[in-house]
Amino acid sequence: MKIVIGSASMAKKRYFEEYFKDYDCEFVLGKDLGIEEPVEYGATSYENALIKARHYSQRSGLSAIALDSSILFLDYPYDDPIQAGSHVKSPQGKELSPIEMKDYYQQLAHEHGGRLRSAWIDAYALVGDNFEYCRDFKDVSEDQSFYLCDESHEKFIASQPLDSISKNFAGVFYYDLDDIDEESLLIKDEHDQSKYQLFVREVICEMAGLLKLRKRGNI
Repeated sequence: MKIVIGSASMAKKRYFEEYFKDYDCEFVLGKDLGIEEPVEYGATSYENALIKARHYSQRSGLSAIALDSSILFLDYPYDDPIQAGSHVKSPQGKELSPIEMKDYYQQLAHEHGGRLRSAWIDAYALVGDNFEYCRDFKDVSEDQSFYLCDESHEKFIASQPLDSISKNFAGVFYYDLDDIDEESLLIKDEHDQSKYQLFVREVICEMAGLLKLRKRGNI
């Protein structure tokens, strides 16, 4: 089965390919089908994920999957002007390039004491011929949150521009954490999985069920 991804990002394509690697399906980016990106007018990542999935499904005739993220600054009210919410790429109404995003949030952190206690709220949506599905992850406990800082790591990846100014609560840059250090920060269940990993795996299983996907190698 071919599934269109509601994004122009190769990083998201690789992300979904990894999570669905056990299933008999193929992913294609909307841009590779000549589909323009939608206007994301939603107030939350949940709404924007659905907007993207609906848009790409309607224009491709395929089932469409989308992931959207909003950022929350935990020490400020939801309606505080500092909050970018679902408009992470366009916090002032104008879409920023990756380096402009990094510079904007780095300066914002500088203006608010050098760091902002933050959390990502992710939403996953799937739209097909006769169904719509969407779930979001709103856990803002300490193991799922981090600092956006007014310092910048030398490493910069355009598809993840804010990672270069992200630190854990011990003050270590995200890019300076090795896998063992990073995993030790996460609250695990008895199967050694973080709450977010469990959430995503549950979402993938539910999506695979809606799509009636078969496991690879199964008849």
